[in-house]
Amino acid sequence: IMDYRYSSSLTAADIMQSVKQKYPGVPVIVLSEVFDLPTDMASHATAFVRKGDPQQLVNKLNELRETGAIRELY
Repeated sequence: IMDYRYSSSLTAADIMQSVKQKYPGVPVIVLSEVFDLPTDMASHATAFVRKGDPQQLVNKLNELRETGAIRELY
């Protein structure tokens, strides 16, 4: 799960390029206050959830786990 906006010179897409090089199959949920998945994250994201609705995040995690896109880590 990663936020979309950062206060550094790196963007979320920059960070994801590095993460995907080291962990190519890692699923990513983008979390942001914007209304839709930003286009620069479309190729990196497994899912998108808007901030401010924790139940939506829980629902998305459960959905992805049920479909096999993510697995339980414990």
